[in-house]
Amino acid sequence: MQATVECQNWIVSVKKIEEHVSKLEEKYNSKGKPSWKKPTSWISGPNLSESMAKKSKEVRRLWKDGIFETVVVAKSVKPVEKMGAPNIEDKQSLQRAFQGTLNYLKRDKIRRIGIWGTVGIGKTAIMQNLNDNEDIAKMFDIIIWVTVSNNRSVQKLQESILRRLKLSVEGTSTIEEAAQRMSEELEGKKCLILLDEVGQKIDLHKIMGFRNLQKDSKVVLASRYGRNCYDMEVDELIKVETLSDDDAWNMLEKIVDGIMKLRGECFLYSALYPEECEICIDYLLEFWRAEGFMHCRQDFKDARGEGHEILKELTDLSLLERTNRIKFVKMNKVLRKMALKISSQMNDLKLLVKPCEGLNDFPEREEWEQATRISLMDNHLKTLPDTLDCCNLLTLLLQRNMHLVTIPESFFAPMCSLQVLDFHATAIESLPSSLSNLIQLRGLYLNSYNHLRKFQFNIEALVNLEALDIRGTQISLLEIGSLRQVRCLQMSSSNLGMDNHIEGTISSFSSLEELSIEVCSSKLWWDKIVDTVKEVAALEKLTSLRFCFPEVDCLELFVTTSPVWKKNSCMTFQFANDHPDSTPPRILESFNYRSKNSLKLENGSGVNPRMLKQLMVTYAFGLINHMGVSRLSDFGIQNMNRMFVCLIEGCNEMETIINGEGITQGVLKGLEHLCINNILNLKSIWQGPVYAGSLAQLRNLTLSRCPELKKIFSNGMIQQLPQLQHLRVEECGQIEEIIMESENNGLEANALPRLKTLVLLNLPELTSIIWIDDSLEWPSLQRIKVSTCDKLKRLPFNNANATKLRFIEGQESWWRKLVWKDDAIKQRLQSLCIFN
Repeated sequence: MQATVECQNWIVSVKKIEEHVSKLEEKYNSKGKPSWKKPTSWISGPNLSESMAKKSKEVRRLWKDGIFETVVVAKSVKPVEKMGAPNIEDKQSLQRAFQGTLNYLKRDKIRRIGIWGTVGIGKTAIMQNLNDNEDIAKMFDIIIWVTVSNNRSVQKLQESILRRLKLSVEGTSTIEEAAQRMSEELEGKKCLILLDEVGQKIDLHKIMGFRNLQKDSKVVLASRYGRNCYDMEVDELIKVETLSDDDAWNMLEKIVDGIMKLRGECFLYSALYPEECEICIDYLLEFWRAEGFMHCRQDFKDARGEGHEILKELTDLSLLERTNRIKFVKMNKVLRKMALKISSQMNDLKLLVKPCEGLNDFPEREEWEQATRISLMDNHLKTLPDTLDCCNLLTLLLQRNMHLVTIPESFFAPMCSLQVLDFHATAIESLPSSLSNLIQLRGLYLNSYNHLRKFQFNIEALVNLEALDIRGTQISLLEIGSLRQVRCLQMSSSNLGMDNHIEGTISSFSSLEELSIEVCSSKLWWDKIVDTVKEVAALEKLTSLRFCFPEVDCLELFVTTSPVWKKNSCMTFQFANDHPDSTPPRILESFNYRSKNSLKLENGSGVNPRMLKQLMVTYAFGLINHMGVSRLSDFGIQNMNRMFVCLIEGCNEMETIINGEGITQGVLKGLEHLCINNILNLKSIWQGPVYAGSLAQLRNLTLSRCPELKKIFSNGMIQQLPQLQHLRVEECGQIEEIIMESENNGLEANALPRLKTLVLLNLPELTSIIWIDDSLEWPSLQRIKVSTCDKLKRLPFNNANATKLRFIEGQESWWRKLVWKDDAIKQRLQSLCIFN
């Protein structure tokens, strides 16, 4: 039996008011007044405070409301809520995964099981079969199903579980209260919790007090990524193997049908690129905007924000995949095939999509006639048709046809609806007059046209052009200065021409919101840099700037004269500071955070106070070949509160990164990525005391080619790295121990609790990872890679620790020379080896 929902809510309200009344009583009695605990002494008393009177009314109301016809009802929580699971007996890969999970559920010591595999492969079907299986139902008192992607917040997840348990969601004002209610309800019961579509780590104890549940309770979770399962600390992991083509196709159709209702245009557009090809996110978002897929049609910054939200939805569903490079995505070949099939069935779409197929000649007329989108990128086209009769054509992608030299004069004549034109990285020397017909064109990409010097058409006719990329061409800004409506301009210093008069060329783009200028090391460019900075500073609508300043004086000129900067608006920047006698300057390309502020100082010296104001709002910081500083903290710890990424390279006067002497609070609290490369005199990362909270968010630490570095984790440092996930140490010839005894006495066994990967390369003096070989638990370690560390004879593992370890990479000759405490450890780890 259980209280009715109405009665449950009343009881919760009574408990709350009891707490409030108790507090009032304590407050009243603390003033030395007589007790007012009895109703007769406080409900009707003439001297009661306003608070007491208010509570008095609430108590009366609750007293009246507490009269119920029915107080309790028979509990109606079903042990299992059947889902109508599909039959998977004829799908071998799904059946194997189901059977493997069932076997693990029968083993007492296994509490968490992870199932992972790509989108559409059948994970949900497996989970539904686990939910509906009668044998599994007999093993547990209750089975709870939660689709995590539909309940992304902790509160939503809790509400879903509370409803499953027939518990009222009212009265649980905090996450802790809700978890307590679930924990009490499930006390003594053996539960199976099925979590489908897990996109990131969730804390089950926080959500439902999982650690308090009956010890035989278990969790099965399904995710598209194995790493999500590792983050959830699964005991066993099952990968769902690829389905047959027919099985995969049927499942994908159902998934894609769902996304088509939401972001279908964006998904289908991505299929214009070759399968598994890296797609530049910046271009893709601009193309989506040009074709009208965005609601934000005016402001470029808002449109990019909306585009990134759409991109996240598509990647969360695995319809697009992230690559190793942050600024790129790709599409799985099966999904691309599906997208093209859907496009072919739509009445208002006709596509010609043949990228990367080795074409020498343009396709036949019947293939492209009346097409709405054409993609022939990455081919070997040498010629184009005299004209392309495609009045409905919206997008034409011909980039990277390296042998394409000329465009027929009338080629563009019928394309009055064209909105995106990409000809970048071809050998074309001029553009025909018919390009003037493209009055609807919104995005034009001509970058890497090395021989393109002049336009042979009326550029003023492109009245709707908003995004223009002329990097690497010889086109002068004077030719396009009339395009006042352009909002996004990417150019090179070569586009400013070689004459000394550039006044008005950049500032004439009065609508410009995003500007990127790639610079060369030519002395002619540097001689007119001041005039260029003045032009850029005059832009009043600028929201994003990517630029290289040769001197701090030039940067100060910009920040003191730019009205946008003075307004302290939300402008993002990527600034580099360099000298004309250096190699061509680069912004922080390795960081790939276009929408975040980045600052790179290269070939400079000392600490210029005028640069510190920019450092205070910098997200990614690069210090390269910089002289006159002995540590990063010379720039002022207080100026690095926003720093997320830091690259230090070639600063050979540095002996440590941070000097903790005199610091009274945690520093670099938000830093997540730290890369230290090629610093000849570096002795340590941290010198002196490490204040609590310092480096608390550091996830990635890379140390490379630091020949004098002897210690990585100085005294007290390792305790401040609870989030460190990836550690890479390479070509540091003095390193003997990764975790040194002299600096880490008393280290607890759960140190580095989230470390997942450990990469050790070319460390000739390395003898141990930690001085006591198996003293740490390594609870999250999944992968270790060792190469050319000939003195490393032991690994810090036993039969009980590093339970998540899945890969050990190294040379077989090194493995054979390792020393083991007993053969059982060697046998356990041998199966994880990948020899190179």
